[in-house]
Amino acid sequence: QMATKSTAQVIYKVHPLVPLNISEHWTRTKGQTKKTDNVFGAVMGVQNGREFEVHNSFPVPCQERNGKLFIDEEHYKERVEQYKTVFPELDSLGWYCTGPQNELSPLEGSLHNEFCKFIESPIVCRVITGSDFPPQKVPLVVFESSLNEPSKYETLRNVEWSLVSEESERIGVDHVTRHSHASSADTESEKSKQIRSTTAAAQMLKKRMHVIREYLTAVEGKKLEGNGEIVSEAKKILEQLPLMESEHLEAHFKSEQTDVNCALLVPDMVKLCGSLQHLVNSMGVMSTERSSMGPQPFKSKLSKITGNTPDLIFM
Repeated sequence: QMATKSTAQVIYKVHPLVPLNISEHWTRTKGQTKKTDNVFGAVMGVQNGREFEVHNSFPVPCQERNGKLFIDEEHYKERVEQYKTVFPELDSLGWYCTGPQNELSPLEGSLHNEFCKFIESPIVCRVITGSDFPPQKVPLVVFESSLNEPSKYETLRNVEWSLVSEESERIGVDHVTRHSHASSADTESEKSKQIRSTTAAAQMLKKRMHVIREYLTAVEGKKLEGNGEIVSEAKKILEQLPLMESEHLEAHFKSEQTDVNCALLVPDMVKLCGSLQHLVNSMGVMSTERSSMGPQPFKSKLSKITGNTPDLIFM
Protein backbone atom coordinates (compact mmCIF):
# COMPACT_ATOMS: atom_id res chain seq x y z
CA GLN A 1 0.00 0.00 0.00
CA MET A 2 1.57 3.28 -1.14
CA ALA A 3 1.73 6.15 1.27
CA THR A 4 -0.56 9.12 0.59
CA LYS A 5 0.98 11.69 2.90
CA SER A 6 2.08 14.80 1.02
CA THR A 7 5.35 16.57 1.61
CA ALA A 8 4.43 20.20 2.20
CA GLN A 9 7.89 21.70 1.74
CA VAL A 10 8.26 20.37 -1.82
CA ILE A 11 6.51 22.27 -4.62
CA TYR A 12 5.41 20.45 -7.78
CA LYS A 13 4.29 22.35 -10.88
CA VAL A 14 3.04 20.73 -14.09
CA HIS A 15 2.58 22.44 -17.45
CA PRO A 16 -0.53 21.53 -19.51
CA LEU A 17 1.56 20.02 -22.31
CA VAL A 18 2.44 17.06 -20.06
CA PRO A 19 -1.09 15.64 -19.50
CA LEU A 20 -1.92 16.47 -23.13
CA ASN A 21 1.07 14.49 -24.42
CA ILE A 22 0.34 11.53 -22.15
CA SER A 23 -3.34 11.49 -23.14
CA GLU A 24 -2.41 11.69 -26.83
CA HIS A 25 0.05 8.80 -26.40
CA TRP A 26 -2.60 6.62 -24.75
CA THR A 27 -5.30 7.56 -27.31
CA ARG A 28 -2.97 6.90 -30.25
CA THR A 29 -1.91 3.52 -28.84
CA LYS A 30 -5.53 2.57 -28.21
CA GLY A 31 -6.48 3.52 -31.78
CA GLN A 32 -3.61 1.57 -33.33
CA THR A 33 -3.80 -1.60 -31.22
CA LYS A 34 -7.53 -1.54 -30.34
CA LYS A 35 -6.46 -2.23 -26.74
CA THR A 36 -6.45 -0.13 -23.59
CA ASP A 37 -2.93 -1.09 -22.55
CA ASN A 38 -1.04 1.32 -20.33
CA VAL A 39 1.64 3.50 -21.91
CA PHE A 40 4.94 4.68 -20.46
CA GLY A 41 7.43 7.47 -21.02
CA ALA A 42 9.73 10.04 -19.44
CA VAL A 43 9.03 13.54 -18.15
CA MET A 44 11.35 16.51 -18.62
CA GLY A 45 11.54 19.62 -16.50
CA VAL A 46 13.52 21.84 -14.17
CA GLN A 47 14.46 21.26 -10.53
CA ASN A 48 15.32 24.33 -8.48
CA GLY A 49 16.04 23.21 -4.94
CA ARG A 50 12.80 21.81 -3.53
CA GLU A 51 10.75 22.99 -6.50
CA PHE A 52 9.99 20.69 -9.44
CA GLU A 53 8.49 22.08 -12.64
CA VAL A 54 7.53 19.50 -15.30
CA HIS A 55 7.50 21.02 -18.80
CA ASN A 56 7.32 18.17 -21.33
CA SER A 57 7.29 14.40 -21.87
CA PHE A 58 8.07 11.78 -24.51
CA PRO A 59 7.21 8.08 -24.97
CA VAL A 60 9.72 5.35 -24.10
CA PRO A 61 9.38 1.81 -25.54
CA CYS A 62 9.12 -0.90 -22.87
CA GLN A 63 9.26 -4.70 -22.93
CA GLU A 64 7.89 -7.16 -20.41
CA ARG A 65 10.16 -10.06 -19.43
CA ASN A 66 9.67 -12.44 -16.52
CA GLY A 67 6.95 -10.30 -14.98
CA LYS A 68 8.99 -7.08 -15.09
CA LEU A 69 9.15 -4.08 -17.42
CA PHE A 70 12.40 -2.96 -19.03
CA ILE A 71 12.92 0.27 -20.98
CA ASP A 72 14.85 0.72 -24.20
CA GLU A 73 17.87 2.43 -22.64
CA GLU A 74 19.45 3.47 -25.94
CA HIS A 75 16.23 5.12 -27.09
CA TYR A 76 15.81 6.85 -23.74
CA LYS A 77 19.37 8.24 -23.71
CA GLU A 78 19.07 9.44 -27.31
CA ARG A 79 15.80 11.29 -26.70
CA VAL A 80 17.14 12.95 -23.55
CA GLU A 81 20.21 14.16 -25.48
CA GLN A 82 17.96 15.52 -28.24
CA TYR A 83 15.85 17.43 -25.74
CA LYS A 84 18.89 18.87 -23.97
CA THR A 85 20.30 20.01 -27.32
CA VAL A 86 17.22 22.12 -27.99
CA PHE A 87 16.29 22.90 -24.36
CA PRO A 88 19.53 22.76 -22.33
CA GLU A 89 17.74 23.88 -19.16
CA LEU A 90 15.54 20.75 -19.07
CA ASP A 91 16.53 17.54 -17.28
CA SER A 92 14.90 14.15 -16.97
CA LEU A 93 12.89 14.29 -13.72
CA GLY A 94 11.11 10.93 -13.82
CA TRP A 95 8.60 8.92 -15.82
CA TYR A 96 4.90 8.70 -16.58
CA CYS A 97 2.31 5.98 -16.97
CA THR A 98 -1.45 5.55 -17.40
CA GLY A 99 -3.96 3.35 -15.65
CA PRO A 100 -7.53 3.15 -14.33
CA GLN A 101 -6.45 3.40 -10.66
CA ASN A 102 -4.38 5.85 -8.65
CA GLU A 103 -1.95 3.23 -7.36
CA LEU A 104 0.81 1.52 -9.31
CA SER A 105 0.75 -2.21 -9.93
CA PRO A 106 3.80 -4.39 -9.17
CA LEU A 107 4.47 -4.63 -12.92
CA GLU A 108 4.48 -0.85 -13.24
CA GLY A 109 6.53 -0.58 -10.06
CA SER A 110 9.31 -2.61 -11.67
CA LEU A 111 9.68 0.20 -14.21
CA HIS A 112 10.49 2.57 -11.36
CA ASN A 113 13.68 0.61 -10.71
CA GLU A 114 14.66 1.05 -14.36
CA PHE A 115 14.48 4.84 -14.17
CA CYS A 116 16.40 4.84 -10.89
CA LYS A 117 19.43 3.83 -12.98
CA PHE A 118 19.44 7.30 -14.55
CA ILE A 119 17.65 9.48 -11.96
CA GLU A 120 18.44 9.54 -8.26
CA SER A 121 14.87 10.16 -7.05
CA PRO A 122 12.47 10.04 -10.01
CA ILE A 123 8.97 11.45 -9.79
CA VAL A 124 5.99 9.66 -11.36
CA CYS A 125 3.15 11.33 -13.28
CA ARG A 126 0.15 9.06 -13.75
CA VAL A 127 -2.86 9.90 -15.93
CA ILE A 128 -6.02 8.19 -14.69
CA THR A 129 -7.93 6.58 -17.59
CA GLY A 130 -10.84 5.32 -15.48
CA SER A 131 -14.19 7.06 -15.08
CA ASP A 132 -14.01 7.37 -11.28
CA PHE A 133 -11.84 10.53 -11.38
CA PRO A 134 -13.77 13.80 -10.76
CA PRO A 135 -14.55 15.42 -14.13
CA GLN A 136 -13.80 18.90 -12.81
CA LYS A 137 -10.12 18.08 -12.22
CA VAL A 138 -7.21 17.14 -14.46
CA PRO A 139 -6.94 13.30 -14.27
CA LEU A 140 -3.32 13.40 -13.18
CA VAL A 141 -1.63 12.29 -9.96
CA VAL A 142 2.01 12.90 -9.05
CA PHE A 143 4.17 10.66 -6.85
CA GLU A 144 7.54 11.48 -5.31
CA SER A 145 10.23 8.97 -4.37
CA SER A 146 11.29 8.34 -0.81
CA LEU A 147 14.63 9.85 0.15
CA ASN A 148 15.62 6.75 2.11
CA GLU A 149 14.55 4.08 -0.42
CA PRO A 150 13.95 5.82 -3.77
CA SER A 151 14.10 2.59 -5.82
CA LYS A 152 11.14 0.96 -4.04
CA TYR A 153 7.84 1.89 -5.63
CA GLU A 154 5.96 0.91 -2.46
CA THR A 155 7.40 4.02 -0.78
CA LEU A 156 6.10 6.45 -3.42
CA ARG A 157 4.05 9.30 -1.92
CA ASN A 158 1.09 11.00 -3.55
CA VAL A 159 1.83 14.74 -3.50
CA GLU A 160 -0.11 17.90 -4.23
CA TRP A 161 0.67 19.67 -7.49
CA SER A 162 -0.45 22.80 -9.32
CA LEU A 163 -1.08 23.47 -13.00
CA VAL A 164 0.97 26.39 -14.35
CA SER A 165 1.11 27.80 -17.86
CA GLU A 166 2.32 30.75 -19.87
CA GLU A 167 0.15 32.87 -22.16
CA SER A 168 1.22 30.98 -25.30
CA GLU A 169 0.44 27.63 -23.65
CA ARG A 170 -3.02 28.80 -22.60
CA ILE A 171 -3.80 29.88 -26.15
CA GLY A 172 -2.56 26.56 -27.59
CA VAL A 173 -4.53 24.49 -25.08
CA ASP A 174 -7.62 26.58 -25.67
CA HIS A 175 -7.41 26.01 -29.43
CA VAL A 176 -6.86 22.27 -28.97
CA THR A 177 -9.93 22.15 -26.75
CA ARG A 178 -11.93 24.10 -29.32
CA HIS A 179 -10.95 21.66 -32.09
CA SER A 180 -11.90 18.69 -29.91
CA HIS A 181 -15.40 20.20 -29.45
CA ALA A 182 -15.83 21.27 -33.07
CA SER A 183 -19.24 19.60 -33.24
CA SER A 184 -20.70 21.95 -30.61
CA ALA A 185 -22.71 25.01 -31.58
CA ASP A 186 -20.25 27.58 -30.16
CA THR A 187 -16.78 26.86 -31.56
CA GLU A 188 -15.20 30.22 -30.67
CA SER A 189 -12.51 29.85 -28.05
CA GLU A 190 -12.48 31.85 -24.83
CA LYS A 191 -9.17 33.46 -25.77
CA SER A 192 -10.64 34.54 -29.13
CA LYS A 193 -13.53 36.19 -27.29
CA GLN A 194 -11.09 38.07 -25.05
CA ILE A 195 -9.03 39.22 -28.03
CA ARG A 196 -12.19 40.33 -29.86
CA SER A 197 -13.40 42.38 -26.87
CA THR A 198 -9.94 43.93 -26.42
CA THR A 199 -9.83 44.85 -30.12
CA ALA A 200 -13.27 46.46 -29.89
CA ALA A 201 -12.11 48.50 -26.89
CA ALA A 202 -8.99 49.64 -28.78
CA GLN A 203 -11.09 50.70 -31.76
CA MET A 204 -13.41 52.66 -29.48
CA LEU A 205 -10.38 54.40 -27.92
CA LYS A 206 -9.12 55.27 -31.41
CA LYS A 207 -12.44 56.90 -32.30
CA ARG A 208 -12.40 58.92 -29.08
CA MET A 209 -8.85 60.07 -29.81
CA HIS A 210 -9.97 61.30 -33.25
CA VAL A 211 -12.77 63.27 -31.59
CA ILE A 212 -10.29 64.90 -29.18
CA ARG A 213 -7.96 65.71 -32.07
CA GLU A 214 -10.73 67.36 -34.06
CA TYR A 215 -11.76 69.38 -30.99
CA LEU A 216 -8.21 70.62 -30.36
CA THR A 217 -7.84 71.51 -34.05
CA ALA A 218 -11.06 73.49 -33.92
CA VAL A 219 -9.93 75.30 -30.74
CA GLU A 220 -6.57 76.12 -32.34
CA GLY A 221 -8.34 77.52 -35.42
CA LYS A 222 -10.58 79.74 -33.24
CA LYS A 223 -13.65 77.80 -34.45
CA LEU A 224 -14.60 76.71 -30.92
CA GLU A 225 -14.04 78.21 -27.52
CA GLY A 226 -11.46 76.33 -25.50
CA ASN A 227 -12.40 74.46 -22.32
CA GLY A 228 -9.60 74.35 -19.76
CA GLU A 229 -10.72 71.06 -18.21
CA ILE A 230 -10.92 69.25 -21.57
CA VAL A 231 -7.53 70.59 -22.66
CA SER A 232 -5.99 69.49 -19.35
CA GLU A 233 -7.33 65.96 -19.75
CA ALA A 234 -6.07 65.83 -23.35
CA LYS A 235 -2.62 66.89 -22.15
CA LYS A 236 -2.56 64.01 -19.65
CA ILE A 237 -3.30 61.57 -22.47
CA LEU A 238 -0.53 63.02 -24.64
CA GLU A 239 1.96 62.68 -21.80
CA GLN A 240 1.43 58.90 -21.83
CA LEU A 241 2.46 58.56 -25.50
CA PRO A 242 6.27 58.54 -24.96
CA LEU A 243 5.88 55.66 -22.50
CA MET A 244 3.98 53.59 -25.08
CA GLU A 245 6.72 54.04 -27.70
CA SER A 246 9.54 52.54 -25.64
CA GLU A 247 11.81 49.92 -27.24
CA HIS A 248 11.23 47.53 -24.32
CA LEU A 249 7.46 47.59 -24.88
CA GLU A 250 7.86 46.99 -28.60
CA ALA A 251 10.28 44.09 -28.07
CA HIS A 252 7.96 42.53 -25.47
CA PHE A 253 4.98 42.88 -27.81
CA LYS A 254 6.84 41.21 -30.68
CA SER A 255 7.91 38.37 -28.37
CA GLU A 256 4.31 37.82 -27.24
CA GLN A 257 3.12 37.94 -30.84
CA THR A 258 5.67 35.29 -31.86
CA ASP A 259 4.63 33.03 -28.98
CA VAL A 260 0.97 33.34 -29.96
CA ASN A 261 1.69 32.53 -33.61
CA CYS A 262 3.72 29.48 -32.59
CA ALA A 263 0.95 28.29 -30.28
CA LEU A 264 -1.60 28.60 -33.09
CA LEU A 265 0.52 26.23 -35.19
CA VAL A 266 0.44 23.46 -32.56
CA PRO A 267 -2.81 21.79 -33.80
CA ASP A 268 -1.55 21.81 -37.40
CA MET A 269 1.79 20.34 -36.32
CA VAL A 270 0.00 17.54 -34.45
CA LYS A 271 -2.07 16.72 -37.55
CA LEU A 272 1.07 16.80 -39.72
CA CYS A 273 2.92 14.43 -37.37
CA GLY A 274 -0.04 12.05 -37.46
CA SER A 275 -0.06 12.09 -41.29
CA LEU A 276 3.70 11.47 -41.41
CA GLN A 277 3.35 8.57 -38.96
CA HIS A 278 0.62 7.06 -41.15
CA LEU A 279 2.85 7.45 -44.22
CA VAL A 280 5.79 5.77 -42.47
CA ASN A 281 3.58 2.85 -41.39
CA SER A 282 2.26 2.46 -44.95
CA MET A 283 5.77 2.48 -46.39
CA GLY A 284 6.81 -0.17 -43.86
CA VAL A 285 3.92 -2.42 -44.90
CA MET A 286 4.77 -1.96 -48.58
CA SER A 287 8.44 -2.72 -47.93
CA THR A 288 7.54 -5.88 -46.01
CA GLU A 289 5.24 -7.14 -48.77
CA ARG A 290 7.81 -6.36 -51.46
CA SER A 291 10.58 -8.20 -49.60
CA SER A 292 8.33 -11.24 -49.10
CA MET A 293 7.64 -11.40 -52.87
CA GLY A 294 11.36 -11.49 -53.62
CA PRO A 295 13.30 -9.56 -56.28
CA GLN A 296 11.76 -9.41 -59.76
CA PRO A 297 13.77 -8.65 -62.94
CA PHE A 298 13.18 -5.25 -64.45
CA LYS A 299 12.78 -6.84 -67.87
CA SER A 300 9.92 -9.07 -66.76
CA LYS A 301 8.08 -6.08 -65.25
CA LEU A 302 8.27 -4.17 -68.56
CA SER A 303 7.11 -7.27 -70.43
CA LYS A 304 3.99 -7.42 -68.25
CA ILE A 305 3.22 -3.77 -68.92
CA THR A 306 3.90 -3.63 -72.71
CA GLY A 307 3.07 -7.20 -73.60
CA ASN A 308 6.40 -7.79 -75.39
CA THR A 309 10.11 -7.72 -74.69
CA PRO A 310 11.54 -4.18 -74.78
CA ASP A 311 14.39 -3.39 -77.11
CA LEU A 312 16.06 -0.86 -74.85
CA ILE A 313 16.49 -1.02 -71.09
CA PHE A 314 17.93 2.02 -69.33
CA MET A 315 20.12 1.09 -66.37
